[in-house]
Amino acid sequence: MDNIQPFDFNFELGRIPREPQPTDFPASVLLGKSAPVQPIWKPEDAMNLPITMQGTIPACGGFAAQYRLVHQLFKATGQYLPLGPRSSYAEDKSIDGFGKNVPGTTIQAIAQSVKAMGIALDTLFSNDITLDPAVYADYSLMSQVAIADALTRATEESYFFTGKSPSLDTLKQLIEQYDGVILEVEVGPEWYTAPNGQTSWAAADILPNGKLRPPSKNVSGHFIYCPAHDANILFPNEWSKAWGNNGWGALGQDYVPFITNGLAFKKIPVSVQQTLKSQPQITPAQISLAQQILIDIEQVLGLMQKEVAGL
Repeated sequence: MDNIQPFDFNFELGRIPREPQPTDFPASVLLGKSAPVQPIWKPEDAMNLPITMQGTIPACGGFAAQYRLVHQLFKATGQYLPLGPRSSYAEDKSIDGFGKNVPGTTIQAIAQSVKAMGIALDTLFSNDITLDPAVYADYSLMSQVAIADALTRATEESYFFTGKSPSLDTLKQLIEQYDGVILEVEVGPEWYTAPNGQTSWAAADILPNGKLRPPSKNVSGHFIYCPAHDANILFPNEWSKAWGNNGWGALGQDYVPFITNGLAFKKIPVSVQQTLKSQPQITPAQISLAQQILIDIEQVLGLMQKEVAGL
């Protein structure tokens, strides 16, 4: 996946807009009451966590929710659990009211599915981005085993929305107090073009001065999970490690007007962390080896097909 070529976005990334409500950011969420703490999680700590690939599937909500739980479990236990963005997105589509044939989902559906439905292992409902988007989003295709596995990670967390254009300081406090925030953002061509207009995913082109340029025009909407900050808000973008800084990007103060909503959860409970104990530890190196074996098998099968065709 790391060798994927940059592409233009003539498709929906996966955000169905939701107008923020006055009650999105409740008074009971008290920010700034304690002295800010330095975040202990930084992108370099996560460089060995796989960055999955969304491709042209409009499932960014599922990818953002999946990475959030993978990150928090890894941070809590030191183990990587390969969870499936497809199961997360299919669950979103089963409850968002738009149906599997409408691309994308809403921030409410993401919150509700994380709380009530969980996320299954990728091995039980594979992230196959070659599928038709409606097939990818079809919750009825999840096996009972996959559904039951997902439910073990239904966190039953309370959550709240930030509303439109939360300040950078607010976002930093959310990251520090709640281990991250899922943002709903507008996306412009700056996410995939250099300042000269050439298509590029290189960090030097799309992250000048270490952060994304704000959109010159809105070409799509996107959900991203932000688990860390420095001066900027830092996030893994699930377009493979070929994008940005090994898959990571950053938003600065000038991007705040293009944040249309945010979602924060309480920290995952110990009961969910303990679901790892019955799972074998899987390392990124093992995943890389398995991917290379699959590539080798595909190449051998291709050679065999050519030989058979020549008979």
